[in-house]
Amino acid sequence: MVAAYLGVDIGGTWMRLLAIDAAGRVLTRSRARSVPRERLSATLASILKAWKLKPEVLVLGSTGFGRAADRRALERALSRLARRVRVVTDIELGWRAALGGPGVLIEAGTGSFAYGRDARGKSARVGGLGPLLGDDGSAFWIGREWLRGRPEREALAYAHKPRPQAAVASLARRVLRAAAGKGPESARARSILARAQTALSTQTRSCAGLLRFPGPVPVSWHGGLMENEDFRDGILRRLGRGFRPAPPRTSAERAAAVFARDFGR
Repeated sequence: MVAAYLGVDIGGTWMRLLAIDAAGRVLTRSRARSVPRERLSATLASILKAWKLKPEVLVLGSTGFGRAADRRALERALSRLARRVRVVTDIELGWRAALGGPGVLIEAGTGSFAYGRDARGKSARVGGLGPLLGDDGSAFWIGREWLRGRPEREALAYAHKPRPQAAVASLARRVLRAAAGKGPESARARSILARAQTALSTQTRSCAGLLRFPGPVPVSWHGGLMENEDFRDGILRRLGRGFRPAPPRTSAERAAAVFARDFGR
């Protein structure tokens, strides 16, 4: 049987899974809706059963696991799924995927933050405080700003959905589409996106200012919003010449799978 190494990237809306062999070849991959913490082990077990796969090592990166104690507890909960399990933060995984070296990561998906490391190994984070206290410029923030200008009954319907944060964040796609059109609705969409881009570029500059870089700051990105080229370019234009943009080296789920393979050696 081929040894398999599984990487899992869990965001606020989606989780992505990728299994590779020791040579880095893709064995299988999948995408599914993110689930509450208490259902995660059963959901992953169901996927692995369908794949007929028991990984040598499973590496999972997720939001909501900033505390080491929480990561260790999840590692214990998932221990039956693989011979070895490692849980890391979404920050660590996003940085590994996008940069893997000195620079600043712009995260803009359901939530948002800027995270950087310099050549001395010093790290800094700005943002990432969650939907109640932060996440400015995120998909959730964009969706919430959009609902502020909609009838109250529409906003109330989203507030009462089973997973309101993900539901509101899903509206970002609607705002991006509206911004490409014409009329009052499009003008409002463009205004919301411009404010989101400004918030994310400000976070990124603040993060870079806490670190030391000898020249232009390497900057990369992760998250569903950053896959939209127009939205991403608006952020990079606002950053200006003091930054050196570079596309992510790989996807977060592949970075997790490679980490799993290397961790198992």
